[in-house]
Amino acid sequence: SLLGLLADLHAQQDVVLQIIVADGGSGDNTPAVARSHGAEVVESTPGRGVQMNAGAAQATGDWLCFLHADSRLTDARQLVDALAHLEAANNARIAGHFALRFMREADGRRFFYRYMEAKSATGRRYTINGDQGLLLRASFFVELGGFDTRLSFLEDQRIAAAIEQAGAWRLCPHRLVTSARRFEHEGEGARYLLMALIMAMHIADA
Repeated sequence: SLLGLLADLHAQQDVVLQIIVADGGSGDNTPAVARSHGAEVVESTPGRGVQMNAGAAQATGDWLCFLHADSRLTDARQLVDALAHLEAANNARIAGHFALRFMREADGRRFFYRYMEAKSATGRRYTINGDQGLLLRASFFVELGGFDTRLSFLEDQRIAAAIEQAGAWRLCPHRLVTSARRFEHEGEGARYLLMALIMAMHIADA
């Protein structure tokens, strides 16, 4: 949940953060909750890409880190270690992502989730997505033109391809926890098949 992520961010060590929550008109009191927990709030029209662009426009730091609200960090030095890892590349056009760990409500299907977690660590094209976070210099983000908002989905795949074309990706230390809710509620096989079909159509149109 957002509260868990905000707690993780406040617990980060040796890094100064400007925490911005980009809200697209949610009806669950998210802006008030975010402000009460020390975050700035940007309100925009709905759409993940639109919201993240709005949040980035308010950011004042040299680096930007985009995280989904249901993400959880797994180490108190996760962000400072990630920054050091990217800065060591000595490349202004570098972007980082994290391997995933799925947070589950039920046991079972262990092989499926192990496969998905291993896949998230490969860094291969089309395997990097928004659930894995995105860390890059603000100047590189501006150079890329921000998130492509012409469609209401796959903004993560489009910016991932743009980063690969203009610069380079690096896998950052520590894992990022993400919810397995969609897989568990829709069925792991059905959800994965839907994702594969969407990606196949995206690749064919690229």
